[in-house]
This record gives sequence, C-alpha cells and structure tokens, in this order.
Amino acid sequence: MTRLAQSLLFALTLVSLTFAQDSRPALSGSLDTVKGVRVMRLSGSPHEMGVTHGYLLASEILEGFETYLIKNPLVGGTKGYVSRVMPMVTRAMTWSPEESAELDGILEGMTAKLGDGLFMKSLDRKFDVRDLKAMNSYGDWYMFACASFSAWGSLTPDGSTITARNFDFPPAPVLFRMQMLVAYTPKEAGRRRWVTVGFPGLIGAISGMNEDGVGVFIHDVNPKDRKLDAQGVRSRLLALREALEITTAANATTRVHEVLKGLRSWMGNNIHVTSPFNGKDAPAAIIEYDGDETDGEGVTFRASDPKDSWVACTNHYRLRSPPRKCSRYATASKRFAELAESKGTIDSKVAREIMGSITQKNPFSTTLHTIIFHPAKRSFELMLSTPEKISTDTEPIPFTLDELLLPRKAS
Repeated sequence: MTRLAQSLLFALTLVSLTFAQDSRPALSGSLDTVKGVRVMRLSGSPHEMGVTHGYLLASEILEGFETYLIKNPLVGGTKGYVSRVMPMVTRAMTWSPEESAELDGILEGMTAKLGDGLFMKSLDRKFDVRDLKAMNSYGDWYMFACASFSAWGSLTPDGSTITARNFDFPPAPVLFRMQMLVAYTPKEAGRRRWVTVGFPGLIGAISGMNEDGVGVFIHDVNPKDRKLDAQGVRSRLLALREALEITTAANATTRVHEVLKGLRSWMGNNIHVTSPFNGKDAPAAIIEYDGDETDGEGVTFRASDPKDSWVACTNHYRLRSPPRKCSRYATASKRFAELAESKGTIDSKVAREIMGSITQKNPFSTTLHTIIFHPAKRSFELMLSTPEKISTDTEPIPFTLDELLLPRKAS
C-alpha cells in the first residue's frame, strides 16, 4: 500500500470514528451489573430517560419483541398481531404527553444505536413506536398471575411492615435472561424517584417501590365485563407508575385508591399497595380495580380485617365479586392465622418460605421473580428465577434504594 493510500485510509477511519461518536446521543443514565443483577439507572426528562433506555437496550428490546411477544401463541403470530393486537392498542389505549415523549425517546435511542438494524424480519418493516406501545400494554390484553402479602404490627419482629411478592407469567428463556432492576429519577419537581423489576422496553411498574417506601404490585383478575369496545384505556403498568411517582408514605393506600379512580382499565386487577407502618393506620391494602366505572368508579378499597395485621392478594376479587377458591390464597391465609395464634412473627426468612409455598412452575405460569420489601428501611431482597431454579430457591440479593437511585440534578 502506497503512503498516499495509507493516509487516505487513516483519514477515512477518523471520519468513521467521528461519525460513530457523533451519532451516540447524550445519555442520562447508565447500565451496570450490581451484585450479579443488571441495573439501569435513568434520570432527567421523560424524553431524556427514553433516549438513554433505547440506546442502552436497543438490541434486547428488539429481541424481546420478536422472540417473545410476536411469537407468543396468545398473540397469534404476525397475523394476530397485525389484525387483532395492533388495531386494539391503536384504537383503545391512551398515553399521556410524558409517556409519549418517553416512548418516542426510546425509539430515537434505538435508531441511534441500530440504524438499519431496527428492521424486523417477522413483520417485514422497521420497529416503531406502535410496537413499543403494544409491549407496554401487553398485560392489558393478556393476564399476569402473581401473589403477595403484607404484614405488620404483632406479626413482624419490630412491628414494621414487611411485604413479599411473586411475579408469575408465562415463561420463556428471554424473560429469565432479561429481568433487571430499573431505577428512575424524574426531573419534574414533586415526582418521586422509584425502582422496579422490569424488562427492556417497558416504562411502567411491575414490582415497584418509591423513595418514600411506598410499593405497588399488579395482580390480574378476570373482569366482570371485558368491555372490548372501550376507549381511553390506560396501561396498568403506567397507572402504577403514576401512583408511585405522586404518592408519599402518608395515607399511601387511600392516595393510590384515588389515583386509580381516574384511570380506566381493560383488565381486572388487584393492586397491592404497601408503605411504612406508622403504628396506627394499616400500612397496606388491596385496590380491586377494573373498567366497570358504574361500580365505585371502577375501584374498590379492600382493607385488612380490623383484627388482623396482614393482607394477602392473588388473582380473584373478594369485594367486587364473590370470592373464588384459590389454593395460594388459602395457603398463605392459613399460615398467617397459625403465626398469629402461636404469636410467631414474619421476618425475611419466613416471608421467603411463605412465598415459596405458593410459587408457580408450569408452561402457562411460572414465578419469574420474588421480592421482599422493607418499606421503613427503604430496602428489599430480590430473587430471580432461572430456567432450572424457581426464585425462592435462589439466594436473596439485598439492595437499598439509596444505592440504586440517582440523585436529582440541580436545576
């Protein structure tokens, strides 16, 4: 190679490197591995957080969509997605300006990272914001399972709240591999910082806790009337995010109840709310939530029995319709009654044992993660399932909110 050719090659390499660096957007967060768990930390405006999310997880968002959502038998492949899911999401779902800005930002970040690689073989087109909306409303047209409980007062060693939750969902290798923690620090004043166990591309809360120790968890219930012709439906994961971002520890359960009254749902839900115990008011409750706005504006507040220091939740209503038999609910309830009678208490070890007795492991529903929250301490222990081992058989990984949440930027 001549000296002139070498010079030209060197110049082209510099141009290529400069272009690659210039195409990388300004990032407002990071993706790290902490104690063996992937953690994505995001901060800033919705758009800034979206761009960072999309850039850091571009390939995984695309992979999750093509290998899980589009191939899920319940979706019906590409034909079902195009003819049923996409029109349903486009017609019925509603998105706030902030949510739209974040989803648009994710697509921008993905585009910056992948360029022409954003093409989907399954649909023979580029991935776009409609597909992000379908991912973020998946649970609104298909059911989660799940189970949880909270205990406090005489049922815990120090009287403070302990909350445990199993997240149950149809298993797939990609879901086991991609579970992660996502920590949000919104720029907007008054919005609480929060953490959730999530998946690439999702911007809502599945198993979440905010900086004040308020936690929310979703559990699906068959609705009395699916109301498939409804419009203005809000993604439930985003409804929970809204609740987390604006709710403080004081009167958390009643505050979340009021928030959900204004957000229309498609699927039946039990929303478990937990918070630090103030020594007086029950710190946890279940919000039975569906789209029947003629009945209590679509929500019913289920408090603990006044004689009990616990509340449990699975996938059936107990107030909005007659309670159904549920072996998981019966197992947990029996254990609480035994502990109360024997004056026993629930610490992290006992909580793990209780959740281990009600896990699921079958092709239709498997416990993907178990999490034990300590609202007063603003900490939790996370257990992630693998294809070989259910979550409660794995070693709990402790985290504090302080080590996960980014500080607010000075304005």
